[in-house]
Amino acid sequence: MKIILPTEKFTITTHLTPDRVEDKLLNFVEPYKSAKFLTFDFSYSPPSNKPYQGTVENGFFEIKKMSERRNQGSLPIIQGSISDQDSEGSLIEVKIKPDKEFNDGILLFAVVMIPIVIINFFCFLANFTEGDIAGSIIFLAAPILVCMGYFSVIKNFESNVKQDKQFLLGIFE
Repeated sequence: MKIILPTEKFTITTHLTPDRVEDKLLNFVEPYKSAKFLTFDFSYSPPSNKPYQGTVENGFFEIKKMSERRNQGSLPIIQGSISDQDSEGSLIEVKIKPDKEFNDGILLFAVVMIPIVIINFFCFLANFTEGDIAGSIIFLAAPILVCMGYFSVIKNFESNVKQDKQFLLGIFE
């Protein structure tokens, strides 16, 4: 899969043993809740105060920040492996990347928008040469607004990646 959004890779060296690293991560990670489709679940459980959800086991973890919003697709996925560094502690290799569905959506959006921007540019030129300045601005404004939205999504994603990296560095360094 081609990644459209930024991916961050880094390593953390800590004095903690791999088991202790997993325990420390589990203090901040709620297990994934299985999605229910067309079923009713009337059980009540209080909302978790843990900021992440995912799995942490057997020297590997895959976590994602919890969100109050329904669509969590724009939040990065954090994947990592924990390896023993003899008596020195542990080495944690981390990769923060976009959710597959979100990345595919951004790719589809870009593929659809590029022809629209090109067509609007040529319409802009045609209206501009005919002296229709108002029509030219309309053709030019639509793709510019869409591109601004696209870059806003990328900046938001990069901000989330930075926060996730700071979170991990903060608990292990």
